[in-house]
Amino acid sequence: MQIQSIKVHVGRGVGKSNQLFSHLQREFRTMKTLSRPLSDSKIGGIISIKYLSMVCLAVFLAGCSASGSNTAAPDAQATPVLIQLELVSIAGLHAVNPYRGYEWREDALADEAIPLNFRTSSYPFRKPAADSQMDSRYMPSRKGLETLYVSGSAQPSLSGFGGLIQAIRKESKGPIYVVDLRQESHGFFNGTAVSWYGERDWSNINLSHQQVLLDEENRFAASLNQMRAVAPLLADKTAGKANLVHVAEVSSEERVVKAQGAHYFRITATDHVWPSAENIDRFIGFYKTLPPDAWLHFHCEAGKGRTTEFMAIYDIMRNPKVSLKDVLYRQYLLGGNYVAYSGDGSSNWKNPYYRQKAEMIQLFYRYVQANRSSRFTTPWSKWLAAPL
Repeated sequence: MQIQSIKVHVGRGVGKSNQLFSHLQREFRTMKTLSRPLSDSKIGGIISIKYLSMVCLAVFLAGCSASGSNTAAPDAQATPVLIQLELVSIAGLHAVNPYRGYEWREDALADEAIPLNFRTSSYPFRKPAADSQMDSRYMPSRKGLETLYVSGSAQPSLSGFGGLIQAIRKESKGPIYVVDLRQESHGFFNGTAVSWYGERDWSNINLSHQQVLLDEENRFAASLNQMRAVAPLLADKTAGKANLVHVAEVSSEERVVKAQGAHYFRITATDHVWPSAENIDRFIGFYKTLPPDAWLHFHCEAGKGRTTEFMAIYDIMRNPKVSLKDVLYRQYLLGGNYVAYSGDGSSNWKNPYYRQKAEMIQLFYRYVQANRSSRFTTPWSKWLAAPL
């Protein structure tokens, strides 16, 4: 097992903190196959190195130009720097995902009337939590929300899909599109929403969009008329003690959504991290096909991280004259997460990814301002890869 070459890419994007460099160093110590993506886009300024022990030094040198505060305000114009490590070639090694799935997990209560964390753009604002890093005195604008036609939630059950489509139809004026943001292989056993679970919900990390769909199709086909151990969903999104279930019926989410008379669109986004450039390009392409009165319902597993990120991305694209601060505040106050949250300063593994999202949403806002007049002719990935 020999790593022959690694590339370090420097350009627009996240980075600029010693904490992130330290985090990458810790990750490499425990993940010798380099099977996880550490960032999102392939950017120029390439440095090749031959030994794993050189990675952190290369990252440090590549990031020397990235100075400045890690806690910039959402509308700040500072240009952060992205450090990307890309595996170029491996001799005699099939990459192994250390977070690979190992059991089926229930994702929603079978008898729910409507999925957890359901909200629409017409909902009233809630009060911010004390630890949200938000100014509780600031009230964002609602400009454009009444015509945004958007909602979000956790993974719906079979009954939950019926409930949310019924709720949306009370407000919608046009076609309904369910945007499934989950990278995890998921669907329904006997009408119960389940997914193939691995730590951090990263069972399919590094798989392409088509590979995820194939894995999902194969796993559900292989489970039909079989006994499967299915674990309940715990409050922290982990799996509890499994029970054996005879799988008499399987169904894909696409089939369930279309049976409700809605459209279905899939983006295989990795949980906890900023969406890949490929996934954002895919969403922008989808956005261009939508009729003006389309209603978009986004969901991930819990209805917080990925769901709020894409609701904010959509809000920015539909309402480019609204400030980024207002977009992020109002998407939180409607019931989502605060995308500009930068972590709690601890060694929690999620903190570098919070900072990544807080910085990348700034860049996406700038991308929209620069490209909305051309209707996003320049893809996000190409704009992100442009020289600094």
